[in-house]
Amino acid sequence: MTDMNWMKENSEVIIALTALLALITSVISIVVSTVSLFLQRKHNRKSIKPIANISISDYENLISVKIFNRGFGPLIIKEFVAKSGNTIKNNLISLMPLLPENVSWSTFFDELNEFSILPNGSINLLELKPDLENEIEVNFRDEVRKSLSQIEVTLKYVDIYDSLMPIKVKSLSWFGRHFQKTK
Repeated sequence: MTDMNWMKENSEVIIALTALLALITSVISIVVSTVSLFLQRKHNRKSIKPIANISISDYENLISVKIFNRGFGPLIIKEFVAKSGNTIKNNLISLMPLLPENVSWSTFFDELNEFSILPNGSINLLELKPDLENEIEVNFRDEVRKSLSQIEVTLKYVDIYDSLMPIKVKSLSWFGRHFQKTK
């Protein structure tokens, strides 16, 4: 019974302690919620990050340069630069030799800024499928290889939050392996 008397006599202290405990619990809840929100936001940004991959194909019947998005979020191209010596262009097609009569590109892009690539998607920057029985097309393929072998491409891109991703730079010198001099 003495405990009940003490509680009656000190009810204001008990009310104050209960209020203090409720306040501490509320502050802890706010801190935990804020930290959790921050971590969730950070996770969301990482989980929809695009990853660019510049890929080349050099076969007898196919020459191509592609950009793949190997990430989980849309890749938005901010700037594409192709550099050959002192010549700088915003596409590959401008650095290619003139097409012979009756020869055409399978596909090419001449404007890439603000172009989006979906996750696991790609775009063909340049593609040539020569007819191997046509000497003009085979010779043109070799001219294209020589031109591509002197080019370095740079890709600047962002995610959907407009955050700049790591800049991709790739030399296309692989196309020149057909023309290396033997000693």
